[in-house]
Amino acid sequence: MRCSAPVDYHVEFEKHFYSVPYPLLHKEVDVRATEHTLEIFSRQRRQAVHPRAATPGRFTTQAEHMPPAQRAVSEWSPERFQRGAEPVGPHTAELIGAVLASRVHPQQASRSSLGILGLAKRYTAARLEAACRYAWPAGVHSYKGLHHILEAQRDRTPPVEPPPPRLALDHAQVRGPTYYP
Repeated sequence: MRCSAPVDYHVEFEKHFYSVPYPLLHKEVDVRATEHTLEIFSRQRRQAVHPRAATPGRFTTQAEHMPPAQRAVSEWSPERFQRGAEPVGPHTAELIGAVLASRVHPQQASRSSLGILGLAKRYTAARLEAACRYAWPAGVHSYKGLHHILEAQRDRTPPVEPPPPRLALDHAQVRGPTYYP
C-alpha cells in the first residue's frame, strides 16, 4: 500500500497507526504487512519495522521517529513534573498531581503541566503558588484557569473557602425507617 506520511508522522494500516521517521513527513511511503510485522519503505529502503497491532484507533510509536522537540517533551515523566512543582510549593505540586491523574496517559498532561510550571517564570513562583492555592478549592485544575487567575490577579485575594460540612441529621426528631409501615 502506498501513502503519504501525514503531519503526525503516523500512517494508518487497518485502522491502527504506525510511526514513520519524521524526515519522511509528507513524503510517499510504501507499507507492507505480514501476519506479525508491518514494514515502512521509502525509495525501496526499509525505514521502519513494527510488530503488527490489531487494536483499532491506537498508535504504535518508536521514540526515534519523533521530531526532536516532541521527543524532548515525551521524556518528561510524571515524576519529573512533580519534582519541578515541589520547589514552587505544596499547592502547585498538588495541582500538577491532579492534572497528571486526570489523564489516561500521563504524556497527555505534559503540555498542560509544562504550561503551568512555565507560569512561574512569567509571574513568579510565589504568585503561581498563590494562584494554585486559590484555584484548588474553586475547582480550577487547568493551565487556562490558572492563567486567568494570574491575569485577573485573583491570586492576591484570599482563597475561596469551601462550604461548611452539612450537619448529620441524627437526632430524636428525625423519623427512622421503622416509622413507615
